[in-house]
Amino acid sequence: MTELVRYDAACRAIAEAASIDEVKDIRDKAVAMRAYARMAKNFDMEAEAAVIRLRAERRVGEMIEAQKTTTGLNTGNRGRRVSEKPTLSDSGVDKNLAHKARTLAGMSQQQFEDVVDKTRKAVNKASNTAVANETKGQRRADKMGSLASKAMVMPTEHYVVAVLDPAWRQEPWSRDTGLNKSPDNHYPTQTPAEIAALQPPLTRDAIVYMWTTTGMMRIAQTILEDWGLEYRSHMMWVKERPGKQMGTGRWSRVDHEIVLIYTQGKPPAPADSDRISSVLYSPVGEHSAKPDEFFDMIRRNYPPPVPLLEMYGRKQRDGFTVLGNEVEP
Repeated sequence: MTELVRYDAACRAIAEAASIDEVKDIRDKAVAMRAYARMAKNFDMEAEAAVIRLRAERRVGEMIEAQKTTTGLNTGNRGRRVSEKPTLSDSGVDKNLAHKARTLAGMSQQQFEDVVDKTRKAVNKASNTAVANETKGQRRADKMGSLASKAMVMPTEHYVVAVLDPAWRQEPWSRDTGLNKSPDNHYPTQTPAEIAALQPPLTRDAIVYMWTTTGMMRIAQTILEDWGLEYRSHMMWVKERPGKQMGTGRWSRVDHEIVLIYTQGKPPAPADSDRISSVLYSPVGEHSAKPDEFFDMIRRNYPPPVPLLEMYGRKQRDGFTVLGNEVEP
């Protein structure tokens, strides 16, 4: 109700103003009021302030056109007055504001009201996004606090095969909106140094499969090589998505993930009959979840009693020792 009273009073003041200076003053106060409302998360006030600004700017445009036909305006000559007529700068109206004011004034009443309506909707949409992000942010903080308390404890046993799906930390373009699609929104992430410090316990002859995003592939290779492992090959999971949904990415829409294959010593390669294509087509499941077919392939290639390790896992898996802060003991 307070915002409505303030809005009505501002509209009356704009209509009753006798000079461009007065309307410009109302417009500047609306700009300040919107900034304050945004900080205070008063979205109703923010929307009304945005509309008051539009109405004031349209009124400025109308008064500019009216003044042209009455006293006239001094357009100036390279910064020098050519007459005693007022200039727009005398009223604090710069070229950008003058252009916008004339544009708004040139609209029909219906066109202008459409702009007002779109402005209100844009502010409301932004406010809804802000509320949603804040709610998600609190849920994210609660979840991260719970998971961070569960440190990954390395086992004393050594493994012939280790599968790693590190929680790569990748900074989004925007911490406000980008986190909705960022791994940080789902689980605690780690820097490359933190990942490198968690070298899996391997037997003398062992194989490591490390999942990596396209953006972190070079870093993943560096970590594996620093562990003294040797590159052998890689596989690619092509993510099948419903409809026309696409992946995210800065340089391209990434619809695949890579698993690097490195070895230590001289472990046996899979038998000819057990080798599968380097390209795996499988639907996308929960965030970060990898295809079950991939783990089926490893169990087939290295059946019991070969010891298998999965690090950064999110559920128990037959045949594997699974380490991860979301895995039930």
